[in-house]
Amino acid sequence: MMHKTPFILLILILIICASPKAAAAQNSDGSIVFDCEVTQSGGLLIKAESDEQLLECSTDGGRSFFTVPSRGLYMSSLPAGSYNVSLRKQKSENSRTDTVSVLIPGERDDSIYRFRCTGTPEYAYKSGTLKVTLTDYNPEKAYLISLDHGGTYTRACGRDTLFEGLSGGYYDVVVKTIGSPSRSPVLRAFVPYCPSKGMVNILAKPILQLPELPTGCEITSLAMALRFYGFNIDKTVLADYFLEKSEYRTSDFNSTFVGDPRSYNAYGCYSPVIVNCARRFLDGTKRHFDVNDLTGCDFEECLGYLNMGYPVIVWVTMGMAEPVENSAVWMNRDNGEIVRWVGNEHCVLLTGYDSHGHIAICCDPLKGRIGYDSRIFKQRFEQMGCQAIAIVETTDKG
Repeated sequence: MMHKTPFILLILILIICASPKAAAAQNSDGSIVFDCEVTQSGGLLIKAESDEQLLECSTDGGRSFFTVPSRGLYMSSLPAGSYNVSLRKQKSENSRTDTVSVLIPGERDDSIYRFRCTGTPEYAYKSGTLKVTLTDYNPEKAYLISLDHGGTYTRACGRDTLFEGLSGGYYDVVVKTIGSPSRSPVLRAFVPYCPSKGMVNILAKPILQLPELPTGCEITSLAMALRFYGFNIDKTVLADYFLEKSEYRTSDFNSTFVGDPRSYNAYGCYSPVIVNCARRFLDGTKRHFDVNDLTGCDFEECLGYLNMGYPVIVWVTMGMAEPVENSAVWMNRDNGEIVRWVGNEHCVLLTGYDSHGHIAICCDPLKGRIGYDSRIFKQRFEQMGCQAIAIVETTDKG
């Protein structure tokens, strides 16, 4: 069978080690396998094995891909930093391999600790894994590994340490040994989100904000998310009893809802306010939930939650119109800072997408269930600060 399996060699100058080491990654059906081998000269040799000739490679965790010529690929003059390498069949997201993270250290980086990371996708909530392999492992040393830039450390389990129960996203991995003041450079490793399924449509019931809440798109979107989980809670009850509000043009929309959502003469709020409101409500129930503020995430992370069956509250604009910078400006009475409101701000519940038709499906508090051009939807999402909230039921409190 070997004669049916072409090999494509990719040479990526990713300096992480001086001695040859290898790591393997593959996609879920095993049709693409690639090995990473560190060369004596400090390069990284990738041997790719696939049942198809045309492959694409990514070095940024799957955000972008480039075609791999049949004769192989050579990349030089790459800057110092982390690279998250994965392969897929040409334009086939579902064939993507696991991600292997490698590091090009800068001139002043500590070269004592050398390691690599392999991330596997999060197919269910917090089901992703990250394997940290110590390439220069010494059994006489006690190694510590951190996934949060050195905030907390876990004792390494030999050469390979597997971290399970992870959400999709980036992790800042640091390695050190007990008793040593030095530590490794930070390797920004990636746990892939659930692979795109092409089309997802979660059945959440639309709720309109009008006429009771003319400026209450955020709290209405939360009400739809809670209704999705079976809570018979009215949008007005959330607005009146669980939403923290402040007087018109007196505070910051990251701290409170500016004005009253029952009034046309109000503005709104951003994700931290709705996160606090959701937690305040859910803490009084007998069920357990994680309220995840995803603000700052890639749009693909929102799609990853949809793939796993969870709708996502996102900030965009009304009717996907252009946002208006500094449409209103006032002073925060609490600290004297200037507050600048973005006009056309809007909040919806994202419930699905069609990647082939470029459609983002959502429950819009102003229009009901509607589809928008996903490319414009993503652009507005990014212009509004990549704000998103995912509520996920769990088995543990807190």
